[in-house]
This record gives sequence, structure tokens and C-alpha cells, in this order.
Amino acid sequence: MDKFAGENKIHLLIESVRQGQNFVRCNGIGITERAYLISRLSREIHNTQVLVLQDFKACEEFSENLHFFADNDTPEIILFPSYNILPFKRASYHNVTAANRIHTLYNLAVNNSPKIVVTPVETLLQRLIPKQVLCDYAELLMCGEEIDRDILIAKLHSGGYTHVTLVEDFGEYSVRGGIIDIYSPLYPEPLRIELFGDTVESIRFFSSATQRKIESVNEAVILPARETVLEKSRMNQTVRRIRDQVDENGLSSQIAEEFIERIRKEGVFPGIESLLPLVYQQLDTLFDYVPENSLWIESNSGALDKAALYAEGQAAKNYLDALQDERLSVDPETLYLKWTSVKERIKEEKRLLFCELPLMTPNHESGQPVFRIDFSVQNNTEISSALLEEKKDRHILAPFSEWINEKQSAGFLILIVCSSESQIKRLQSLVAPYEIYPRLTEAPVEKIKYRKTGIYVCLGNLSTGFVWYDESLAIITENEIFGSKQRRRRSKKKTRGIKTALLDFGELNAGDLVVHIEHGIGIYRGLEKLSFEGIVNDYLLLVYKDDDKLYLPVDRLDMAQKYMGVDGIKPVVDKMGGKSWQRIRAKAKKSVEKIAGELLALYSSRKVSKDMHLHRRIITTRILKQVSRTKKHLINSKPLMMCFATWKTHLPWIG
Repeated sequence: MDKFAGENKIHLLIESVRQGQNFVRCNGIGITERAYLISRLSREIHNTQVLVLQDFKACEEFSENLHFFADNDTPEIILFPSYNILPFKRASYHNVTAANRIHTLYNLAVNNSPKIVVTPVETLLQRLIPKQVLCDYAELLMCGEEIDRDILIAKLHSGGYTHVTLVEDFGEYSVRGGIIDIYSPLYPEPLRIELFGDTVESIRFFSSATQRKIESVNEAVILPARETVLEKSRMNQTVRRIRDQVDENGLSSQIAEEFIERIRKEGVFPGIESLLPLVYQQLDTLFDYVPENSLWIESNSGALDKAALYAEGQAAKNYLDALQDERLSVDPETLYLKWTSVKERIKEEKRLLFCELPLMTPNHESGQPVFRIDFSVQNNTEISSALLEEKKDRHILAPFSEWINEKQSAGFLILIVCSSESQIKRLQSLVAPYEIYPRLTEAPVEKIKYRKTGIYVCLGNLSTGFVWYDESLAIITENEIFGSKQRRRRSKKKTRGIKTALLDFGELNAGDLVVHIEHGIGIYRGLEKLSFEGIVNDYLLLVYKDDDKLYLPVDRLDMAQKYMGVDGIKPVVDKMGGKSWQRIRAKAKKSVEKIAGELLALYSSRKVSKDMHLHRRIITTRILKQVSRTKKHLINSKPLMMCFATWKTHLPWIG
């Protein structure tokens, strides 16, 4: 029997953590309730909390739930992603992922304020750039101070930045005389540093989309673009470790020399993240970045074990594959921690374990005393099932009305969560016949915090609702009322209305150009068979600027088309995830809309024109000239097979 029955168990949890209890186990707590409980806990203990979940999808969902319950007193919520690529593969993770990771690590390293860090177990296993290296690299630029322009550019190169003409993405920089544009991972927008001689005259943020100024600042910090910093002072040590590793792998000395030459010529290149032990003598882990006295929170230990062991297996398999392919690689144990050692390390910290089922567990675990609290929180499965059964009835919301009245009579705070304003209006109109009038609130957390009882509806995203009797709190989501939304695939509709030939394996050869609807022009490098979560599938390998790789499943061929080409025009490969392709698409759309407007005016004028044939010739000639100018403008910036196809689709009578 729970010795804390009848007491405020959330208060007991807060006090047990505040007083330094090393291991607290909470039973009977579902996913959404955990977010509510952690938000309550974070306002009281003022310590960093590290929440470890089984995968990144679960982290994203939990982070969204946390944001719903957050208020001004809630610490910063940080979502720390994994590499999101298979280890020991010749691929580099996306610039946005790289920026998020570097930003998070630097934030943890220099900012001691409490935070809530949500991360997948795979990230916890990964060894990281040494904390001291990251802090030493950080470059503070201030207006009015002198800098050495050449040294700054060399530092950007060593930190993995890419030299480009126009800065659009994280990790890029450009130089135009005394103007240096840098997209540092620390900021959401790029920086423009203007020099007068060797003096920093101004620092300002600008829009990567429009290149226009946003705001001026007096100082800014430049961080490395990636977790690999190739400094000249450590290059000899790196070269020695590369040669030693080549000998250990039984590879030829030529592979070592080619690799060394590539590092000296290119600096940081895709795939080098899998070789961090060759760059740094000693790597750190997330434990080294997280402040002391942090609270480590585990959720569903069984799922964590499964995910961690799978990650270990993938690393070992890919390592053996790399050796078989005679590729330079390092022992997985030098790049990843063992899950068994990670669990032992967590046991040395203050920790909180959540279990969904109210298990009767012993008061000791591996000799460590356990402070156990059994919560009693009800999910909304019963009311959801009742509403589903009543769908064909005239009074389909009668069970919901009864549920509301029951909770209202018991003095509950009732909160209905909807994802859009239109859904809120729909709900209010549907429950009005039952004499239920939920009040719209823009601050649901304030209602919860101060127990302002009543029926409220709010805008937000929440996985599921719950009924917490000790808290007199009942939350229900629109999906639990109306059922989950099924996303329909629009198989009949062609991709964005573009009528061009789909990919044909018979006509597609390695090296051919392919246009992806979201990422633009890339180079087809062949068909690869990959296994993901035990499922083997065929993927098209598309390579973009800076050797970024995209693996496109064969069942998603409608997302890409073969580049048709324009005579005399040499295409430019796009940057995957960059903004240039999006701007080109937006520009083409604007041109088509303009032409469509002129067509509408043409058709309207036909009805009142006495000389229809002559009128048509005049206006058609004007439209053709506009189309020609638009084509010429876009071709000069970049060949656009998709845009040409769009013109033909909207203007089939144009030759």
C-alpha cells in the first residue's frame, strides 16, 4: 500500500528531489503527465534536468508537450538531436542538425542557468568534441575592436565553414572586400561584419532570404560550424594518429596519404564526424557538458535498453562493413560509450525514473535505496472509445457532455486542447446544444497553476489528455473527442501540377541530373540497398552541393524527376536544405500568377471587344514578351526544368 495516499504526491516528489534523494521512481505516470510533472518540478528545484528517451521522434513529441505546459518560470527547453546518420558512412549530417548540436553544447558549456535537455539515448552514447576545444574556438567580435581578417577566415575554414558567394545556410561564410558574412550556429540569422581597415565598424544580423538588414548588435560570438576543428597546431598529431589507424586496420599506406592530403586540402569534409578520435586525443561526453547536480530522468527503461542496444549493433555492423570495404574507420568503442557503462554512470547521479504501470517494486535496486511514489492518473481511453461508438448517433457528443458534467460537478478544472482556431469554433458550436460553453483562454498554464476551475478551450498541441484526481485537473484533446485525423495521400494529383517525365531507371545513369521537388537539382549516383529498423529497401542516392547526400526511397519517385535541360545552359547543383531553390520556386510561382492574371484580363476583354482577333494578337504578343523576359531572368540565375514545365501547364497555347 502506498504510504503517501491522501497526501499531495507532486509536493512529495518535489521535496524528495530538493532534499537530495538520489533515486526516485514514479509509477503510474503516462507520457503527457510526465511533461506536466516535469514542468512543475522545474519551477521548484532550479537544477538542469536531462530527459533521455528512446528516439528523436519521442523527443520531439515530449518537447512539444513540455512547451504546452511551460510558462515564464519554466527553464529553457533544449532538444538535443543525434547525428541522424548511420555511423561510419560516407555522409555528413545536415547543417541545421550540426548547428543545433553546436549551439546546445556551447549553451551547456558556458551557461549555468537551469535547463531542460531532451535527448535520445543514441546521443547519450556518442562521444563529443572536447568541451575545452569548443570554448577555445569561440571568437568574440566587438564593434570598435581590431581583428586580423586573414586569421579570422583561416579560423572559419578550420571550424568547418564553407566559403560561398551568398550566405544562406548555417556554416557558410562569404568575403567581399571589407565585408564578411558568417552564419554562426549560435544565431537564427547570419551576421554581416563590416571592417574599416582592421577595425570592426559594424555587426548586424541580416535575412538569409532577402539579404536585408534586420538589426545591429555591438558584439557576436562565432562558433565552429561542426564538431570537428582542424587546427594547424594539432595537425601533426592528427596525421600521426591517421597513419597509426591505417596500420591497425591493415590498409595500404596510400590510403593514409590520400586521406591526409584530403584533410590538408579540404579541411572538414563529409563523414569526418565518424573519425573524431583521430582528430582529438581525448573526447568528451554529454556528462562532461551537463552541470553538476543535474537531475537525470529516464522514461521506460525497457524501450531505452532496446534502442541503445540497437544503436550499438548498428555501429558494430557498419564498422565491419567499412573494414571490408577497405575504408578508414575507428573502433566503435572509441566513438561510442557502452550502454552498460552509461547506465552505471547515471546511477552515480541524481535520477528520476518514470514507469507507466503502477508496479510494486522493491525499495532497493542494485543495492541503491529507491524512493517510490505511486501516482493514480487516468487516461482518456474510456471516453474516446465511448465517443467512437456513438459516431453514427444523432447525439454523438452525449458521452462527452456526461464526462464534462461529471468533472464539473467534482470541481475539476477542465481544459480542451485544439490545434487550430477553426477547430475551436467547431467544438464550441457542437457542444452548445448540450449547454456547454467552454471559455477561450490564451494562457492555459495560468489556469492550471492557480486552479481556476471551469471549462476552458485553448489553442495548442498535446499528445493526449488525462484526468488527475489529486490535482482536480481534466485535460482532453480534439483527437480524443473527434478521433485521430487520417492524412490522405493525394495519389491522383501530380507533383505540384508539373507535367514532366517521371524517373525511368532504364534511362537514368550515374551522373545524370535529377530535380527533387524540395531540394532542387542534384546528381544521381546510383541505387543503394539500405536497412532501416530491420527493413531492407532500395534507395536512389542523390548528391548535392558540398557532397550532401539524400537517400530517396524508390516508392517516393514522385518527389523527383529527371532534369530535362536547356540547350547551352550549364546547370548548377543546389545546396540541400538551402534557401536558393525555395526562392527560385517562389519567383517562378509569382511569374506564373502574374501571367495568369493577364490571361484573365484577356479572356474578360474578349467579351467586349469588337475586333476579337486583333485584340487577341496584341495582348498575346505582350504576354509572350513577358514570358520571354521571365524565362531569361530565371535562366540567368539557374536552369529550372520545373518552372518551364509549370509555364507549359498554365499556358499550353504558348509554343
